[in-house]
Amino acid sequence: MTKATSDATEARALLGRFAAAEPAAVAEVYRANVASVSRVVARTGGGSREEVEDLVQATFLEALRGAERFQGSTSVRAWLVGIAMNLTRMHRRSMGRERRRRALFDPSPDPAPSSEARFCDEEARARLLVAIDALPDLQREALVLCELEEMSAKEVSALLGAPPSTIWRRVHDARVTLRRLLAEADP
Repeated sequence: MTKATSDATEARALLGRFAAAEPAAVAEVYRANVASVSRVVARTGGGSREEVEDLVQATFLEALRGAERFQGSTSVRAWLVGIAMNLTRMHRRSMGRERRRRALFDPSPDPAPSSEARFCDEEARARLLVAIDALPDLQREALVLCELEEMSAKEVSALLGAPPSTIWRRVHDARVTLRRLLAEADP
């Protein structure tokens, strides 16, 4: 038996125990994947810290409910990230509807950030996060998964349902768009 076959067998056994809600298996899957799932949710537009935490929790609850349907065609991490991406997309759509409703009743724009804050590292990071958030969904997802989460194009391809060449094109387009958005944001 090859190492890859052995790893796949172990992953299926762990998922079987996870699906049965065996506490040790749930804890193991959670500990091994929570940081990655949290980063993906936060970077793809999960909202505030509390919203990100809620989406991460919802991801693992959804995984528990659907663990018996896990096919094993991807890694457990990729499977959990796929669940998180779907939940985050639904959350973003819901938040967009909420913002539009609020805009009808309070059309005043948000205040601009202070000019002295522009020069600190936190401000630069904040500008980058805003620029990433402004990317089209498909570009943002590909960039976050391939570049920030360092997932392979094959895994991302399986998650997003697009060929690897399309994934890399989206990453390229996201980089170009980010450069433009950040250049426009510079004073």
